Amino acid sequence: MNTKMSIIILLVIIPVLLAVFFTFSLYFLPHLYLSTRQVSQALPKIINVNVNTSSLSDRGILHLGESFVLTITSANLGDTADFQIASVAFPNITSDIQDNIANRIVSILHHNFTQSPVLVPVGDEIGSEYTGLTKTTIAKYPLIEFYNSPWTTNTFYEAQLQVKPVSEGDFVVFVKVVALPHTTDLSHYPAVGIRDQQQEFVNTYHITVVK
Repeated sequence: MNTKMSIIILLVIIPVLLAVFFTFSLYFLPHLYLSTRQVSQALPKIINVNVNTSSLSDRGILHLGESFVLTITSANLGDTADFQIASVAFPNITSDIQDNIANRIVSILHHNFTQSPVLVPVGDEIGSEYTGLTKTTIAKYPLIEFYNSPWTTNTFYEAQLQVKPVSEGDFVVFVKVVALPHTTDLSHYPAVGIRDQQQEFVNTYHITVVK
């Protein structure tokens, strides 16, 4: 009698335990994982921007016809980014970037990014507000985008430009770096400051140009 009762109990309990196990593994465990897993977060950073002063006076003044060398070092200090861009823009220049390259107003001296730089001319459609191309605007001044896809964690890349302003006054350079997909405010650098034509924050660098 005891043996028969034990068999009956086992026959009842085993299916119940199996049902509980499968319910837990198929429903609760996936939901627990999704609720606790960390979202990947790239941390783009401008490490250094150096304006070569060989042609500049002690007061940072450049004479018309002379050029300066701009070196930008940027990094990803977080998780691997699918796509990360280091952007250099020239709000004082309103002519075509290809013409500027051809006339050596802006020359790319060196870069070690894994992809070829993208030259964005005035009038091109460009992304805005950190959305990739979901929101767009029209470029009012030229920029150069250096990028990697992917940009792995703790890797540093550098670009060096030679720039020769063609008019007197305050010559301005905008620099920023953005990781895509853009998930939080940590996905761009700088996090505050003035906004550029794409409604994105930039660091600004000024050179005074005189005759």
